[in-house]
Amino acid sequence: MKIAQIHCHASRVAVSRCLLAIATVAAIAAPSKADITFYRVEKNVAYAQTSDAQPAAPNNFWGAVDVIFDNPLDLTAGFVTAPSPLSPMVLGGSPGFYIYYTPGFGSQADLDTALPNGAPYQYHVSGGILGNQSALLVTPGSNLFATATPAFTGNTYDQLQGTNSTAPQLLTFNGFATTPGATFSGTNLSIFRVSDGQFIYGTSGDNTLTSTVIPANTLAPGTAYTIEMIYDNRVGTPQAGFNGATTEVLFDSRTYLTFTTAPVPEPGSLVLFGLGAVSVLATAARRYRRVA
Repeated sequence: MKIAQIHCHASRVAVSRCLLAIATVAAIAAPSKADITFYRVEKNVAYAQTSDAQPAAPNNFWGAVDVIFDNPLDLTAGFVTAPSPLSPMVLGGSPGFYIYYTPGFGSQADLDTALPNGAPYQYHVSGGILGNQSALLVTPGSNLFATATPAFTGNTYDQLQGTNSTAPQLLTFNGFATTPGATFSGTNLSIFRVSDGQFIYGTSGDNTLTSTVIPANTLAPGTAYTIEMIYDNRVGTPQAGFNGATTEVLFDSRTYLTFTTAPVPEPGSLVLFGLGAVSVLATAARRYRRVA
């Protein structure tokens, strides 16, 4: 089995998409002798969780078309045509192994107009070892997003605000049922540093996953982070085109939660704390001697 070598970038969205690309390769065996391993359509709805309560409605929408391949010399360009106002969608944005086009939208309706369901998407690549090639992907007739909104449960939100980074942190969330028609469902969780979008920690599992533990000292003190949780339903078709590549259509619901860890006490505060502790112990000892 060939595994596409995918380079992840520093921005949160790019890293998130890259991690999903890696999950794609890991979840479904790519056929041997395929230069292009996957070509895909991705639809996303995103939520912001700002309390222990479940988010009420999505606040962000975007999509993507992409191609994942084995060798940076395989091709030099690509585009996708579809019954969409965005057609043709020119692929770029990543050096080698992975090229994509990713527009954002103001509503679910706009997303569905730009990336229609039940529609043919014609992928074209050119240049490099592969030369000029085309392949077809047809999307499902309806959206297959999870019916459950991704949400951190219990007091996870409040617990994370000012949390002690030297201690392990238990995160709980609601999980989801596979939407009929999906061939794969999974949960992906990633943590990014807010200041620079750097990926810090990630884990994944199937759609029944409802908890995970951030190991102690994974996070830094006094630092802001964003957790991205993705409920991923997808439809995959092996041996679909490009001489054995797999097509995938992803329907991803995402929830973001932002928190800041507790700061490290100032050195002076530690000294004062130590002196205070010594004073308390000395006072207790004097009182003990008087009683004795």
